[in-house]
Amino acid sequence: MPLAVNDILEVKVHCATQVQLSLNVRHYRVSATAGASLSEASVAAGLSTALAPLYKALTSVHADYRGLSCQKIYPLPVNVPAVNIGGQAAGLILGDLLPRQTSGLITLRTLLGGRANRGRVYVGFPGEASNDVNSFPVNQYVTDLQLLAGELVTTKVFAVGADSVTVEPCIWHRTTQTTTPLQAGFARSDWATQRRRGSFGQSNFIPF
Repeated sequence: MPLAVNDILEVKVHCATQVQLSLNVRHYRVSATAGASLSEASVAAGLSTALAPLYKALTSVHADYRGLSCQKIYPLPVNVPAVNIGGQAAGLILGDLLPRQTSGLITLRTLLGGRANRGRVYVGFPGEASNDVNSFPVNQYVTDLQLLAGELVTTKVFAVGADSVTVEPCIWHRTTQTTTPLQAGFARSDWATQRRRGSFGQSNFIPF
């Protein structure tokens, strides 16, 4: 179904090991359309093209970028997610997988203050080659993480012929059903943790 201005899209990026899933959830507002517009499937394909190489550059060879889904969640009714696995492949970071709960961390900022107007992205499953002797991310990892941070706050235009859709990354406020546009993303130079991804966390269902 063609997207309309002010539709809210929920995008889920999946990376996985054998038993654990790294799930990054981001939101986009449709800010413009042209022609007959496009569907979630076209947005999923465009975002996968942009994001898959960046995620694989941050992921251990012992984990995989699995793909992403794009789903219109507002206004109701909620649509069936469109899934794209075009970039599915193992990560590129050599060496052993770091403990599964270890994550790269991106902070997201809007022009407004308060926790409700900030975001975080925990990028899963880095490899040993991204870890220095003092247990900090190496410079190359932080550089690659910043590339992903920049992509996550970039407004995107996807077009097929005369039909196009523009999507703006945002913070989605479920209680008020409003959005705040994202303005900047910053890679942190320390490791973060997501305990649910650890060896003692419950195994996750890998959907695709």
